[in-house]
Amino acid sequence: MSIIQKNRVDHVVYCTYNLSSGIEYIAQVTGVRPEIGGRHLTKGTHNAILKIGKKAYLEILAPDPKNEDIIGPRWMGIDLLTSPKITRWAVNSIAIGAESKILRSFRPQYGKLESGSRLLNGDQMLTWQLTDPLSLPEIDIIPFLIDWKGSPHPADRMQQKCSLIDINLKYPDPEQSNKLFTRLGLGIQAKDDPYPEIQISLDTPLGVVKI
Repeated sequence: MSIIQKNRVDHVVYCTYNLSSGIEYIAQVTGVRPEIGGRHLTKGTHNAILKIGKKAYLEILAPDPKNEDIIGPRWMGIDLLTSPKITRWAVNSIAIGAESKILRSFRPQYGKLESGSRLLNGDQMLTWQLTDPLSLPEIDIIPFLIDWKGSPHPADRMQQKCSLIDINLKYPDPEQSNKLFTRLGLGIQAKDDPYPEIQISLDTPLGVVKI
């Protein structure tokens, strides 16, 4: 993966059935315990995060058992999980309006823009705009876009002990997806494989690990 690509990775979403067990797993394989993030009240999930770059993180995402107002399917393919895994990834965008149009031209359901905000540490407001990470399929190698709108990045407040080395994408007949990656300037190409997969390599205190 090129330096340009690594710098575009904003976060990678590891979905699991239970947040506590997801945190324990990531802590066990990396030697670093993810920090509790927050709740996504309109999405039915909650998360924890692990810093993997200057402005990049691994998100551990799980259904929020306290949120009984959400009728699925919830986002990120989390209601379709067959096992804990990475189901989505996000790239930062400083031209989200133009790049969202590229996504929509690839597939109409991509590229819908949404906005959100959350109070961070009791005194700072975290704000963002993103393209909708769809509820299906379980794994989607097409990234969603995010712009933090000048607010602090979630990784800013964290100490970095792990570093993203690489991200690998697999997909059946990925030619069209790879053309999209080129149009977005991502510097990455998916490999042809019968089964979709998103895998990352991390440099951690316990050595190089793949998730």
